[in-house]
Amino acid sequence: MNYELRTSIMSGAIFLNRIKVLHVIGGGEIGGAEIHILHLLKNLDRQIFDIRLCCLFPRPFAQAAEEAGIPVDVINMKNKFNLLAVARMIKIIKERRIDIVHTHGVRANLVGRLGAKLAGVKHIVTTVHSILEQDYPAPLARFANKVMEKLTEGYVERFVTVSDLLKKDLQTKGINPDKVVTIYNGINPEDFQSDRVATDVRGRFRIPVEVPVVGIIARMHPVKGHGVFLQAAKEVLTQLPQACFLIVGSGFHRPWVEAEAERLGLRKNVIFTGFMDDIPGVLAALDVLVISSLSEGFGLTAVEAMAMGVPVVATRVGGLPEIITHKENGLLVPAGDAGKMAKEILWLLENPVAGEAMAQKGRATVAEKFTVQGMAQQTQALYAGLMGQRRGALDA
Repeated sequence: MNYELRTSIMSGAIFLNRIKVLHVIGGGEIGGAEIHILHLLKNLDRQIFDIRLCCLFPRPFAQAAEEAGIPVDVINMKNKFNLLAVARMIKIIKERRIDIVHTHGVRANLVGRLGAKLAGVKHIVTTVHSILEQDYPAPLARFANKVMEKLTEGYVERFVTVSDLLKKDLQTKGINPDKVVTIYNGINPEDFQSDRVATDVRGRFRIPVEVPVVGIIARMHPVKGHGVFLQAAKEVLTQLPQACFLIVGSGFHRPWVEAEAERLGLRKNVIFTGFMDDIPGVLAALDVLVISSLSEGFGLTAVEAMAMGVPVVATRVGGLPEIITHKENGLLVPAGDAGKMAKEILWLLENPVAGEAMAQKGRATVAEKFTVQGMAQQTQALYAGLMGQRRGALDA
């Protein structure tokens, strides 16, 4: 093989050819995991890593990744038990001569891990973005997905968790703690500067400048707690009847959320924007961002809002307390407590100076702990460490 000499100072190693990494995800929606992958793959060093993505749905994430300049393979896996997808995965891995397979999500874990194992790939990595049981509220679906996960769990060389809470959850399930590393999600703070926003969201939805706007940015799924957000909105409107509430996102749960807004008599004050890719533009329109999740593996939207200087009210679940320190860089409330959520939203709207001070501390937190550069560097070190155990590594 003709190797192009590449020098990596990571872990004191010289690699004789680029490390070929394949990320695998369902990609049937664009949520936190998909945004995480886009940020990561765009920031890995292409002189050291040959990066590809494989999606198990033809849209929408495959198109978004291609537009971002990421090479994409698509396996159209119409159901979770279509094992022909494994044969296609094996073919892709062998043709691309993949060194590391990195999977995200139950479906991708099954196909990617099994395909990698059968193709002879030694290094399998899985990122855990959430607690599986809380993603599947229906008992049968929860059981089926737990079984699917367990089938190939033993093939994984390293688990990456996006919060320490998820790391602890894996340990309670019997995963060796030596196989688990926490790497926080990260963003590029420069992408979240108000003077760089191109889209006038208030103008688009005809929201006057003086109207306070509270928003939620999340996929439409029961775990995101949209019903609690709407109940809090109803309480806020008793004090501030002119307030506007933006619900940004798409998903199968949207009909229920729209019906709930109608039932609560909120449709005049609630705007459903659907999916929007200009998140900085959305955040620029907000006075407060709310995260009403019942479970949250990390909370990337909180980091984005903090980088933008938007005050955040979030539930005290999952990885959110690892991002937000209550009354310092944001506000935390108990999950499901619409009354407390409304109280904190009102406090921020009525105390903008204090909210601005809190938001500035949030910006500092992001710069210190949650940048995409830090996330990419830690992931590169992980890959280099795995490859140093096998081939092409010499002490520098």
